[in-house]
Amino acid sequence: MIIALGDGGLSKAAIMLVVVLAANLVLENFVEPKVMGRTLDIHPLIVLIVTALGGLLGGIVGLMLAVPVTVIAGDAITRLRSRGLIAQVADRAKPTLRSVLD
Repeated sequence: MIIALGDGGLSKAAIMLVVVLAANLVLENFVEPKVMGRTLDIHPLIVLIVTALGGLLGGIVGLMLAVPVTVIAGDAITRLRSRGLIAQVADRAKPTLRSVLD
């Protein structure tokens, strides 16, 4: 963009800015979620939402770690459910929850 400004003036720099922003928008919002979703076997919309939330909550580090942490957490929950641990915890928590709510 700076090269376009120096070479062709403000009009060429503005055109270059629009091209760069459009390419970035397409890559970040359409291509990346589809590729990551297909590779990690999760829905592309989840990739987009989790990445946005990770960026809001954790900045640059949140952007980088949001999708892998989501995949790892989903896999952990699936394994815990298959072993029946979540049901055991829920059964043990029912009396405590009832006493707190009553």
